[in-house]
Amino acid sequence: MGVRKVMGSSRRQIIFQQLVECALIVLVAIGFSIIINNWWLPAFNSMFGFVNVTAHYLTDYNLLIILAAILFGVTLLAGGYPAFYISRFNASNIFRGSVKFGGRNLFSRVLLGFQIVISFITVIAGLAFSRNASFQKNYNYGYGKDNLAGFFVSSENDYHALRNEIDKIPGIEKMAGTKQHIGFWQRTVSLEWAGEKKESQYLEVGENYISTLQLKLVAGRDFYAEGKGDVDRSMLINQKLAFQFGWKDNDAIGKQIKIDTNLCTVVGVLKDFTPGNLFEPMMPFAVRQINTSKYAQLVVRAKPGELTNVYSHVKDSWAKLFPLKPFRGYYQSQAFAETLRTNNSVATIFFWFAIISVLLTATGLFALISLTVLKKTREIAIRKVVGADAKHIYQLVLKGYVFIFLLAAGLGCYAGFTLSKLLMDMIFRINAGVNIATLWISFGCVLLITAVTIGSRVWVALRTKAIEVLKGD
Repeated sequence: MGVRKVMGSSRRQIIFQQLVECALIVLVAIGFSIIINNWWLPAFNSMFGFVNVTAHYLTDYNLLIILAAILFGVTLLAGGYPAFYISRFNASNIFRGSVKFGGRNLFSRVLLGFQIVISFITVIAGLAFSRNASFQKNYNYGYGKDNLAGFFVSSENDYHALRNEIDKIPGIEKMAGTKQHIGFWQRTVSLEWAGEKKESQYLEVGENYISTLQLKLVAGRDFYAEGKGDVDRSMLINQKLAFQFGWKDNDAIGKQIKIDTNLCTVVGVLKDFTPGNLFEPMMPFAVRQINTSKYAQLVVRAKPGELTNVYSHVKDSWAKLFPLKPFRGYYQSQAFAETLRTNNSVATIFFWFAIISVLLTATGLFALISLTVLKKTREIAIRKVVGADAKHIYQLVLKGYVFIFLLAAGLGCYAGFTLSKLLMDMIFRINAGVNIATLWISFGCVLLITAVTIGSRVWVALRTKAIEVLKGD
């Protein structure tokens, strides 16, 4: 700038040059982002089956307006300081080195603080959702969800024919017929007791269904495996429904609940279970036994490690028995696959956000530290000459930044905890939450990156020979 001023350039020309140079850098960055989006958007869409985000950079006028606004805004914010502030100094002052670049940099330090806060938020969210993914993967749904598969049948004859055929498969442990099934088909009904009505999920099942699903009884008994004594007369309820009616587990036994126009006697209370996903809270359930004529599904429990083979055998048996009917089977794991996929997708998104925000923070911190070292180059050199060690030089450079980091860390941890918990509760009604260990790990990660960034720049300053600095070389 000093040379250009001496050669006759006006301040307007220098301002124009600085803004154009900054605009070119921002334009290149936008170009790189468009290239990256060619990979990122398909990857994002693949994480959510119901999402299809596209970007049409030449035909989407709203997107073009946003990109133009980004180009203008970032150019003005990033290039405004050298364009409007430094360009106003006289050439003689610039050559003499009397221009104070940056002063106390209050605005830059505030921006750095915000960057650190954002880094904490994204790192905490990434770790929290990763921990929640592990929690949900190993979550106890309240029934034996592993080694289960189900198959739809269209009639009682089809049910008996398929059951008799696959009963020969050695890998099958248990089978049960049912109309509705946990995680795939249940309906909501209104249940009444003593004039009080409650909404509940409702299952109509066959004999051995409870044992096949490995549902746990906490009071009373299961349906009778033989005979018709419990068909359409007896009911099992879960603890959630008993609680809503104001009963303890044992007190619920013998109570008569009205469903539609029928009265059913509660013969057992089941431990609470989660049907298929964790997007909803624990729900009340009522289970009633029905005749085989109403069966619509056949549920099979395979021996450990045999589920895939059993499924293939059942599919082959279906093709042999009903060649003109479509095969409709499923694995029980499909009931909670969407939960795991959503959680893993959110964790992946926040993982990349965390990397980007930490890199931005490291970049901004490196720039500010570099400016501080530049302004204190002669002071550092003099201190080295008079015997100052590396510890004192670090303290000199870091003075003022420690407070910024601690303040930003406090705000970032609070915001990260609050926002991560809020987002997690909005998506999953059953989740692992955010624990203190996540906050400490996040603090350690950001602190380590900050220390490495600052240390690398100060180390370069310490390696510079003091005599060269003082001579002005």
